[in-house]
Amino acid sequence: RRARNESIPRDHPVARALRAKLRIDKGDLSGALADLDVAIAGPLQSAIFYRNRAGARRVIRDLDGAMADATRAIQIRPRYAEAYYERGLAYMEQTEWDRAIADFTQASLLQPKHVECLLRRGVCFVAKGKTHRAIEDIEAGLKGSPDAWPDRPTYEKLLLKVRTVHEEKARRSN
Repeated sequence: RRARNESIPRDHPVARALRAKLRIDKGDLSGALADLDVAIAGPLQSAIFYRNRAGARRVIRDLDGAMADATRAIQIRPRYAEAYYERGLAYMEQTEWDRAIADFTQASLLQPKHVECLLRRGVCFVAKGKTHRAIEDIEAGLKGSPDAWPDRPTYEKLLLKVRTVHEEKARRSN
């Protein structure tokens, strides 16, 4: 073990991964990807490294790379909810609704208070025209999210629209 005052060498995979996280937070995705590539090439096979690179790849629209990295993170750590969530986001961006729903469902099972999974799965159900399921998920996600959450108004508006569509469908079927 290292003494507390000893630092990790700059090129150590953990140091690279930490620097990548800082770069992601600052919006430097190309720098983050370079650091994560080095971290992943090292001896540590960390699900977190792969999940973080998946997120950066998704943002730059390398969706195949994002899905491959999220899948690798799941292989390393099968109970890693964030990896399923990240892969679900990539599937969602490719309009692969059923696969996205499956990944958001798995992430929700692994981490029941992950409200983003419920909200995103609700959006997928909207896209599939399954308004009843969408309403259930969006309501549950909003119930678990803080009032001050910046995306809350967007999902509240979506919920109102989905309810209107659902009610209209019900009227037409009667």
